[in-house]
Amino acid sequence: MVLYNANVVTMDPTNPRANVVAIENGRIAFVGYASDGFSFPLQGGRVSWVDCQGGTVIPGFHDAHIHLEGMAAAEISVDCSPANVGSIREIQLLIAQKAKGLPPGHWIRCRGYHETNLADYRHPTRYDLDVCAPFNPVKLTHQSGHASVLNSCALELLGIDETMVDMPGTVIERNTDSNIPNGVLLEMEEWLSQHMPSIDNEDRQKGIRSAKDKLLSWGVTSFQDATATNDLSQWDEFTTTVDGIGPPLKGTFMLSTGVDQTKFLSGKNHRGQYFPRLGHTKVMVTATAGSIHPELPDLVGVFQKSHQDGVPLAVHAVELEEVAAVLEALRQAGGGKQTDFFAPHRFEHCPESPDWVISGLKELGIGVVVNPGFIYYNGDRYLQTIAEDVLQQLYPFRSMVNAQLTVAAGSDSPVVPADPIKGIYGAVFRKTRSGSFLNPNESLSVTEAMYMYTIGAAKVTGLEHVVGSLMVGKDADLVVLSQDPWSITERAWEHLRVWATIVDGNLLWSQGFD
Repeated sequence: MVLYNANVVTMDPTNPRANVVAIENGRIAFVGYASDGFSFPLQGGRVSWVDCQGGTVIPGFHDAHIHLEGMAAAEISVDCSPANVGSIREIQLLIAQKAKGLPPGHWIRCRGYHETNLADYRHPTRYDLDVCAPFNPVKLTHQSGHASVLNSCALELLGIDETMVDMPGTVIERNTDSNIPNGVLLEMEEWLSQHMPSIDNEDRQKGIRSAKDKLLSWGVTSFQDATATNDLSQWDEFTTTVDGIGPPLKGTFMLSTGVDQTKFLSGKNHRGQYFPRLGHTKVMVTATAGSIHPELPDLVGVFQKSHQDGVPLAVHAVELEEVAAVLEALRQAGGGKQTDFFAPHRFEHCPESPDWVISGLKELGIGVVVNPGFIYYNGDRYLQTIAEDVLQQLYPFRSMVNAQLTVAAGSDSPVVPADPIKGIYGAVFRKTRSGSFLNPNESLSVTEAMYMYTIGAAKVTGLEHVVGSLMVGKDADLVVLSQDPWSITERAWEHLRVWATIVDGNLLWSQGFD
């Protein structure tokens, strides 16, 4: 395949622009200009010449933090996202509609609500959900994925009652002056996934295929699944079944703490794997229950084991007290010591990052996976609910780049849509969906924002040798955009879209492009 008549942006500083890309056997064989005298091996005369019609060719986007099964579940769940509902009453109507025709006892799954986007400005409770589905168990998952609401039928089936005590790091909210659960559960997703019935296999496959198709349409050619509950059975399912459903995107899979990854590499290091492949070990650090979990000595032990095994950690740390605890644990464990890792330790999210956080990350050589899409999709809520002094420290991409951190982008989908163009827009213009500014002093250039979705994302995943830039020998994963993000006006970004997505030299998705 030869892509010509193209505006090629390689993300390779030694060869930044071109107008021709040639692909052979799934890899990039040439990147340059037609005037360079390029001639492509004819392979028996069966060369596909693709006229890009002046479109901009860039490396395929790498989403460094998604939840594929969560995306799949969202595709087949009742959509209660802020874009679809604005009140508890509207949630009730959607659930009641879903319950029509379902037999009693059939589970109803819903997701995407956020209490601050509801006119009621509170979480729904079991009693709200009982009204619309009294005979069906209902699970309504919060937009963040860190909370759920169950109705009375679901609570009874799962045995969650006044006698059940909170597990470490979790909270079962109760009625005032009572031990009776009100249906709101915090940080209990792992427990729920183990005790709820599985989604019907046909629906699950439909959801996975639909989620992958969406990623492809957004130009995402590779991703890292960062689900904290991933275990060996899910890894086996991912490699034997999930990877083969839908388009062949390139997946890297995190495993939770307590799983020994070294057993499954068959003598290879992580760099010796191909796709699907194992990545970092995921560590959840929370303060939901009023104290840091895991506690500091346990965190130190997790880092020490990581250094012993040579498998880096991806640490979920959102609140500042969580970030401070993890930085201290890493110092006590002996600092960075990441020279033998396939990629650096990385912090996931890090939304509020004052100077001391950024300097700590720099000191310890930690990469950061941020969520630029949150600026666009969630920014209006932040402006309404977060104090001004905190807003000035929210997603400080410019400060992180100036400190020379390795900064990558992940969507955290299904929390928000996994559309890199919206994320890049948020990072460059710092504008929300309504057009308001969120901390504009922290804006990036288009190149810096694009870096987070290409080279930066590849580096924190340990994949910079195969993806992230258009260089001879790398995998032929490319995206053709309808316009040049480096030259269009801000208003024109509304019309910027993916024309085509190519994986391993195969055109897997296109729209308005031949």
